[in-house]
Amino acid sequence: MMFLAAMLVFVTGTPSFAQKKGYILEGRIYNSATKKALDFATVNVLEAGKRTKTDAGGYYRINIPEAGDYTVIIQSEDMKTLKTTLTINKNLNRDFSLNPVLSRKGEVTVIGNRDLQKVSRITMDKKEIKEVPASFNDSVSALTSLPGIMRMGGDLFGPLVIRGGDFLGVYYSIDEIPVYSPLHFGGLHSIVNSNLISEVDVYSSAFPAQFGSATSAVVNINTTDNVKEFSGYTDISLLSASLLMQTPILKDGNGSVVFDIPSKREIGKYTNAGYVIFSGRRAYWDVFLVPMMKSFGQRVDAVPNYYDYQLKAKYAFNSHHSLTVLLFGAKDYLTFVDRNYEQEFRDGVDPLMLGVRLNYNKQCHSQGLSYIYQPSESFYNKITAFSSLTRSVQSLDAPMATNLALQGLSVDSRPDIFGAKERFRWEIMKNHFEIRGGAEGTAYLYKVKGKSLALMTSQGNKGLTIDINDPKLMQSFYLNSKIINYTAGGYLETKISYAGFTLVPGCRTDYLNRSGEATWDPRGMISYEFPTKTTISLAGGKYSDLFQTNPFLFDLYPNICKIGKKLKSEKAIHRVAGIEQAYKSFTVKVEGFYNNFYDMPELYYHYELDGKPLEGLNTGKLKSYGFEFMMKIDKKEDENGFFGWASYTYNQSKFKSGLPPFKPISIYDIIYQQNNPGYVYDPVNKTANPYENQIGDVWGRAWHNYDFSMNHCFKLIAGYQIEAHTITAKFMLYTPQPYTPIVFYSPVDWWNQYSTGNYPRFTPVYGKPNSKQLPLYHRLDLRYSRKTNYSWGYLTWYVEIINALNYRRYRQNWKSYAPFVPGRNPSIKRSKNTLAIFPNFGVEVKF
Repeated sequence: MMFLAAMLVFVTGTPSFAQKKGYILEGRIYNSATKKALDFATVNVLEAGKRTKTDAGGYYRINIPEAGDYTVIIQSEDMKTLKTTLTINKNLNRDFSLNPVLSRKGEVTVIGNRDLQKVSRITMDKKEIKEVPASFNDSVSALTSLPGIMRMGGDLFGPLVIRGGDFLGVYYSIDEIPVYSPLHFGGLHSIVNSNLISEVDVYSSAFPAQFGSATSAVVNINTTDNVKEFSGYTDISLLSASLLMQTPILKDGNGSVVFDIPSKREIGKYTNAGYVIFSGRRAYWDVFLVPMMKSFGQRVDAVPNYYDYQLKAKYAFNSHHSLTVLLFGAKDYLTFVDRNYEQEFRDGVDPLMLGVRLNYNKQCHSQGLSYIYQPSESFYNKITAFSSLTRSVQSLDAPMATNLALQGLSVDSRPDIFGAKERFRWEIMKNHFEIRGGAEGTAYLYKVKGKSLALMTSQGNKGLTIDINDPKLMQSFYLNSKIINYTAGGYLETKISYAGFTLVPGCRTDYLNRSGEATWDPRGMISYEFPTKTTISLAGGKYSDLFQTNPFLFDLYPNICKIGKKLKSEKAIHRVAGIEQAYKSFTVKVEGFYNNFYDMPELYYHYELDGKPLEGLNTGKLKSYGFEFMMKIDKKEDENGFFGWASYTYNQSKFKSGLPPFKPISIYDIIYQQNNPGYVYDPVNKTANPYENQIGDVWGRAWHNYDFSMNHCFKLIAGYQIEAHTITAKFMLYTPQPYTPIVFYSPVDWWNQYSTGNYPRFTPVYGKPNSKQLPLYHRLDLRYSRKTNYSWGYLTWYVEIINALNYRRYRQNWKSYAPFVPGRNPSIKRSKNTLAIFPNFGVEVKF
């Protein structure tokens, strides 16, 4: 915190920051129909000779030299011009709403549906995303600063876990196009350039009927949909570089498309008929990150690298019809660095993993084509065709393993997805009664070939020690499959509004051909907004997820897509109550939630080598409950003052597999079973039998902490801007995710000749799942930026200190070469391989 205080003293002591004389006229310009802010609107004060543009949040600010009556003219593209007179004799805050124009020749104005529910939803815009320290200007990383949202690994990387639910139950979309690989390497950064994003809506639970194939939460990314002039952004930092360029599609007075970009002075003579935007990003973590981590004594074996691209183009045929094309894709691959096997062994790495060779190469390409028909402000119809083409090549070779199944593994999977969806909105009684609905169909064409691994027992066999080097338990098999699944679905909901009261009942259904199952999910939301801007809301419903169509699971368990009626959809019931109070730039929000998940699949193998497929039991159950508190203060862009938010989340997540227990009779049988994988006590013959196809879980009938439970979490994002200088700090304090303690060991008759000596290998035996908690985790991130405006745009340079307190996470450390000794092996110690204090700097340019 001394760094933050020093920077405040420095910037406040600079004499060039003296306040200007006169009065300040400021406020916000927004669309009267959508309530959405209007960026780049023109505010002209005639008598003062002052003119300005609104920022990305629709805010404006003008210095008025002296008191008097002034004529104010406000203009924005696709909006009716507003002219008014103001008496200004003091600082004045005035918001203005502009009405849309729907009949301009050659143009179309789309009235989007941004009147979204307040309960269980938080929205971050592009400006907020960039202000969060240690987010690397990435939208998904910035979302972790919000209440109830954490990474699966609890730190900077990993899939998003929202309100204690399963990360597999989170649905991602970009402009309503489903995104099946939203994160690089499944848990790093978003595949979308943040400068392309207008805002991100996160539904933490109780989301509307519009969204299917999700049981936990929804992350809906909205991209820019309005380009007024040729411009661009570039951002270069220590870890990556990104670029965005955009230009409008203009028509002259004869209706002909103009390819030459006119000057700003002449652009008003042309009609805006659309735009073209291109953006991309390239990471180079191996260039700076690896040397820096090594300088802190951290071991680095492989570094993730990636790139992504986006192309969006829109063309309006007239005021009622338009087409939009969105293309985006990404590639992930590993870059290997020099490895020190002796150091790995001393760090406790399993000798089986010494010298292991791993390859990961994945690329995905998505396409979307949308047609919008809007004959009037009250009716809106959008039809979208989309596809996603993915190829993932993964290989593993463990030369130290005596189990030959662990050598020469390689899987080439290609999940290709094609679909179409329609969405409509019809406002029958303006501001009172509205009907929304849609339908969609999707085809999943999955191909896989290669050599993979199968666990020759239940993958639900909890409480046992599984040694992957045991050829009786882990065997390889060959894959060569082509799997086709089809889904169809739709939703319908109504919105009834009157005098602050809003009711939105709805329902969704989805059908999977392979299982023959049709889901039926009623949902609803009710709220009342008082004149004091106090809103009370209740929301909830039923939610379903069809596991056979999940492409992420396809990479892990390719044959899951083959399961038919033996695997039902996972389901959830959400219940949320909330209250929100808004006052000027302040917002306070409190929500309580209780979500039940059931029919969760417990996957297991029969002997795949004998031709019996992967199967599943819908026996899992999860309950996640708690509350969230959030307080937020907004700030207009380029306005001096404080901004940020603080939140506290309490969450309990409890899980049980629902599988029946094994056959062991006494504690002695359990201990013997734990030390002899493959043993099951037969109470009749009193002999040991291989458990082959046994399905069981020692802890299956008892609730225990879920993998992603995080009991307490406090987050503070605080910033202060003085003219061109902005200082931001992010502090997080939370209980880490629980862990399963090692309670014994299983000696394995396997010795590894390594270096000059022989080293034994001991396999740990685990106790009750997630029954222990590591010490509290905290992290402080700091950011300083300076913005300089020019006639052609602006330049912002920034410096960040990530993990400024150099806090290292604790972990349970097991040394595979030593036997179990309570208090010594395993031990609870700080991890050497978590991110230490790390400086980052970069520059962003808008032109």
